[in-house]
Amino acid sequence: MKRVLFGYKGGFPLEQETLIQIQKAYSVDMLEALFALWGVSPTGKYLIKTATNDTDDGWIIAPFDITVINPLDGSEMQISKPQLLRLKHNGGGSRIRIRDLRAGDDGDLEYADGQPKKVYEELIGELVTTGGEFLVSDFIPLDSILELTAGISNNSSEINTVKENYLPRDGSKPMTGDLDLGSNQISKLDTNESFSAIVRSADFNLGYSGRRGQIYPDRPIGRALVDGGDTLNLNYSNDWDKTTIFGNLNFPSVQQIQNRENVPLFIDRNGNVSKGVIGESVITPDATESVKGKAEIATQNEVNTTFDRTRIVTPGTLRGYISSNLRYTYGSVRTTSRSQQGFNDFNRNYAHIFPPFGYRMSNLMAFIPSIMWIQYSGDVDGNDLLYCRYTRRSDRIVVIAQNSENGGDSWINYLAIWRK
Repeated sequence: MKRVLFGYKGGFPLEQETLIQIQKAYSVDMLEALFALWGVSPTGKYLIKTATNDTDDGWIIAPFDITVINPLDGSEMQISKPQLLRLKHNGGGSRIRIRDLRAGDDGDLEYADGQPKKVYEELIGELVTTGGEFLVSDFIPLDSILELTAGISNNSSEINTVKENYLPRDGSKPMTGDLDLGSNQISKLDTNESFSAIVRSADFNLGYSGRRGQIYPDRPIGRALVDGGDTLNLNYSNDWDKTTIFGNLNFPSVQQIQNRENVPLFIDRNGNVSKGVIGESVITPDATESVKGKAEIATQNEVNTTFDRTRIVTPGTLRGYISSNLRYTYGSVRTTSRSQQGFNDFNRNYAHIFPPFGYRMSNLMAFIPSIMWIQYSGDVDGNDLLYCRYTRRSDRIVVIAQNSENGGDSWINYLAIWRK
């Protein structure tokens, strides 16, 4: 306890040390006593009472830097100390601003040396909506003595129940009920030696952040064992890419069933296990153009639409491919633009043959034209010419047919073979 005795007669010698003593008595010592009463940390932020309106102030405790004067040499020092401040409503808000009501010249006094110095400070907290040094949510509310007393009184029966059923750390009392940690976790699990253990869980999950978590950071926990009813699943849903079993495997209860729904297990020289196919030899390689072996029969769609060289084409799928992709067009057509000249002129005595619907000239495999009808005029002798020729254009076939003694438009027959 710090005291200053003012009652002596004869005139009190007022000095700076006396004022410092008074200041410590009503600020530092009182605040430390409150901390001891509440059991709180001097570095924390606490809300003793909130400000509800402009006439009902609150109180807060918060650490921040303040200026102190060294009484030996008068120098200023900045130290961080917890302060008890009045909290003003100031219209309300979710933040707290610290303000000195005696800021500027209002807090200065002129000393005997003629120099003005900062003497008076009146720090308060104000609720604001923006800015400020603190968030209101950063402050821990402190219950009053009346609130604490009422809480203890209201929960006296529960407290007595806790005393009766408290589980000591030394294990001197057995647990008689279920242990529910909620969202908390057991930091270490090491059971005492026992002949058997029971885990009642459908999914047994495990994973370590330093191993699985390094490979799967978004899902560090995997389903190691899953109760599937009549099946125990190991590494469920392939949560780990690989499952390694060290030691020999023994399957005493595996049944030998021969049907198409069961497949054997193949193990390569590295120990990797894969599914096989009934009737398939482990040593049979895949067939290629130079190696005999096994190959899959291609479906009709694969024959029609792909260029796969690893599947087998059967006579049936080949016939289906031919019948579905080949198209024949044939008929007779009359030539136009008649002229007795034009053996090499595809603009005279011509007829046009177009691809069928859905086909292009690139699909033309073969074309055969022939003369169907020729009309003569005049004398036909050794200097006359009879011709039938065709040429391919980008979008059609052009056929020319005529004779040098023609008496009318000629006709032609044609046969075209197309394939996609």
